[in-house]
Amino acid sequence: AGKTSDDAEDDADRCWTFRKWLSSSSVTDAIADMLESRIPHDSGIRPTSQMQLEFARSLGRSGSRDVVLELLREGDVTSTLADTLWHEFRQVAVSSAATGEEWNTKFSEKGQFDMTFGTMDIFYG
Repeated sequence: AGKTSDDAEDDADRCWTFRKWLSSSSVTDAIADMLESRIPHDSGIRPTSQMQLEFARSLGRSGSRDVVLELLREGDVTSTLADTLWHEFRQVAVSSAATGEEWNTKFSEKGQFDMTFGTMDIFYG
């Protein structure tokens, strides 16, 4: 039988993609850090969630694309993203397994083992 659309979705879920990789990386932290730094707050303390929400709403109401672009430029986000991405690319390069399929293969090649339940003596030490 041929593959169904469910099979294709399952295959896509197991595949490595830039979107999945970036969503699990620290790239978003660079942007969040820059935005947080633009909110007036006490030094050494992160802006509260309410402050962050109000800042986002304020940008949405009275900001513009140009304001956002200027925030990104002033915050040197391009340089920070380049550093972060470079670190992440290096991690992918040295990783022995990056996808679920690669992890599965890695563990199946490393040898078989059986998991068993311990006795009560082992549990209670």
